[in-house]
Amino acid sequence: MTVPLPPRRRRGRRALIALAVVVAVPLAGYATLRVLLRDDVLRPRLIAAVHQATGRDLTLSGPIGLKLSLVPTVTLEGVALSNAPGGSRPQMLTARRVEARLALIPLFSRRVAFEQVTLIEPDLLLERGAQGQGNWVFAPPAPAEAPPPAAASASAP
Repeated sequence: MTVPLPPRRRRGRRALIALAVVVAVPLAGYATLRVLLRDDVLRPRLIAAVHQATGRDLTLSGPIGLKLSLVPTVTLEGVALSNAPGGSRPQMLTARRVEARLALIPLFSRRVAFEQVTLIEPDLLLERGAQGQGNWVFAPPAPAEAPPPAAASASAP
């Protein structure tokens, strides 16, 4: 037969459990985010997202930094964005560093919204192509055309 704990010890135990939960849950969440948002996971996803949205190639020669807070911040080092085809040089934009402050609330809906983007030591080339279109006009790549359906056989069995 077990003897129940006195009320004072029960309160102490509950307070300890509550404190452990209050400390452990945020730490576990932070550790999980750090694992999910590692450089080797984030880099290819970011490069693919930029290409899908702009049709241009993004090159990141440095590390990706992530500061988790009420205003999450992503930092990219050694950034280059390719120029439009036929441009006078291969890169439209190079920057030593790009810092992007993200809006927190849209992240809960799996949307990315920028509050502020800061370019450090940028080199930006704005030019018009032969047809007069500016290289600042981004067009996502055209989807690959589906192969035509196979022709139905003309002979009947």
